[in-house]
Amino acid sequence: MINRRRFIETGSLASLGSIISNVSFTRAQSKLKKELGVQIHSVRPQLIDDFEGTLSKISRIGYKNIEAYGLNSDGFFIEKIPPKYYRDTVRNLGMNLLSSHINYFNFKDVNRIIDSALEAEIKYGIIPITPEKYRQSISSYRDFAEYLNKVGEKFNESGIIFGFHNHDFQFNRLENKIPYEILLQHTLPNFVTFQMDLYWATKGGADPIYLINKYPGRFKSFHVKDSDESYNRASVGSGVIDFESIFNLKQVAGLMDYFVEDFRPDQEPFEKLEKSFNYLYNSDFAS
Repeated sequence: MINRRRFIETGSLASLGSIISNVSFTRAQSKLKKELGVQIHSVRPQLIDDFEGTLSKISRIGYKNIEAYGLNSDGFFIEKIPPKYYRDTVRNLGMNLLSSHINYFNFKDVNRIIDSALEAEIKYGIIPITPEKYRQSISSYRDFAEYLNKVGEKFNESGIIFGFHNHDFQFNRLENKIPYEILLQHTLPNFVTFQMDLYWATKGGADPIYLINKYPGRFKSFHVKDSDESYNRASVGSGVIDFESIFNLKQVAGLMDYFVEDFRPDQEPFEKLEKSFNYLYNSDFAS
């Protein structure tokens, strides 16, 4: 069971206060400035079936920033969608193609990946998972950190922020060490940021507030999704993760953007994404 008190007590050590930067703004004025993001993998089956129609539904909910997925070394998203077409479709609906998850690729393909990212005009390129070959030992995790550094240096030259997204298994001890912390310790902050998935970190037994305080400035983006007490996914605000305490540390984290993600393929997704949107949009802590 997740201990909410642990979140709150740890967070009080470094809380920087209200997230609202100008106290003269009224609450309503502040809300008008919110541009919430969504990882579009949340509607993966619908997106594959009806790309334009699905994005239109996301726009009508109110989301402004899209994080794509499935950018391959062939330069296409989800094996068939050209970068410019993706970008223009999103823009025509009044949204921004802000980020994309990029399938793991051989370093020799890095320039092709960057060219596609530049054409899509994304701000972030994120590797979403550690490949199996790098999960075998702490030494292999260090090798993966070096891979991230090499790729990140190339992305940095292009002006695109490069990063890594976690799952829960990176928090399972290996050789009495935490692999996720090995990655944090062996990557260069100028080249590699971390997109902390708050649900997966929590499910893995980690405390996001502890990580933010221990590794300040390393988390330019979050994946925001909630968990019930049994670690099942839940709409944001309906579970047990203390988002307010986490978001109150956004300056410590270095947070710039965040994306709601809720992929539960056995359930209708749009109502759940709207519930998460309403919770964050009406909150005092999420900008």
